[in-house]
Amino acid sequence: MQLLQFTQDFANPIHQYQSIDTFYRKITKTEVPTTIGFIYIEPGGVVGMHEAPVPQLFIVINGEGWISGEEGEKITIKTGQGVLWHQANLFFMRNIQILKNHFLC
Repeated sequence: MQLLQFTQDFANPIHQYQSIDTFYRKITKTEVPTTIGFIYIEPGGVVGMHEAPVPQLFIVINGEGWISGEEGEKITIKTGQGVLWHQANLFFMRNIQILKNHFLC
């Protein structure tokens, strides 16, 4: 058995893409290009617009925010919902709550 910690204090800040108050915690990485991690987005935090280097699935564990693709349309996403970004899709995410958002990605 291996006990794992997923609290924000084990996460690293995201500085790329003009992101604000956002942190990432890798969960695992496989031999083929697959990474599973956890993103913490502080109130008002942003994952800046960028191209998905690989297919990325974001599942909202806690919180609410909005996402936007290259068309610029804002779509609200909340606990229990997810979004799959295909490789090379442009996307942006923002926390619109007072509380921290948690995404499994």
